[in-house]
Amino acid sequence: MHEKGKHKADFFKLFGFDIADIDTFRVSLIQHSIDRDIEKRKDSDFGIKYELKCEIKTPDERNPCIVTIWVVEIGQLEPKLVTAYPAK
Repeated sequence: MHEKGKHKADFFKLFGFDIADIDTFRVSLIQHSIDRDIEKRKDSDFGIKYELKCEIKTPDERNPCIVTIWVVEIGQLEPKLVTAYPAK
């Protein structure tokens, strides 16, 4: 595990996500992008960055508030996940 992302990984593990079942985490992040409104939008040299915030569906159903950052790169239609972390 990368040292920089270790604390984020530990946070998500607290809510029942498991590296052995990464697909559950992937599906929850995608659903988060569908369920949440865009909080912030920012144009950059690479494309458009979007910030979404609040509850994510988790295996243990405690559903904490998180922030996800997505980017739609120039010339692309599909967003790519940049990061996900606990909301403050």
